[in-house]
Amino acid sequence: MASNASRHHSTQTTAVAPPPSLDANPAPVSSINADRRQWLQMMAADEQWQCNEQVGQCVQALLRGASAGGSQRGIQAETLAAVAHELDCYRDFRRLRALEAGLRHCSEQDFPFDRQHWQRARQAEQALREYHRHVRDESFVLAPPDQFRIH
Repeated sequence: MASNASRHHSTQTTAVAPPPSLDANPAPVSSINADRRQWLQMMAADEQWQCNEQVGQCVQALLRGASAGGSQRGIQAETLAAVAHELDCYRDFRRLRALEAGLRHCSEQDFPFDRQHWQRARQAEQALREYHRHVRDESFVLAPPDQFRIH
């Protein structure tokens, strides 16, 4: 019965394109593909998304280096990993912003949604997932018996 509830539960998805593959060891700047560069540019230009200063500077350096055919020398691996993580967070921010704007029937640009709103929305989403898990796992509906016999 609990599985029926989860089958009938639907979520709205958005048309945000998936980001480039981001791993703990990002590719050298000279090999940044067009998708990754596009996501970095969108993140840097989005006024509603606030990166910390170090990550923002690294993004700008990566974009300058990528457009000039430069290298990533001088940028630490930990900072590059932080940029990859930030890009994953930005992708989720875009997903939730589009979802929230759609629920309010307005465009993403007209919907005030910043990093703090995203963090609260993620917490609410996690709480909802935990609630659904609890309902599924702690349901009072008994599972059907394995075998039914008439004596």
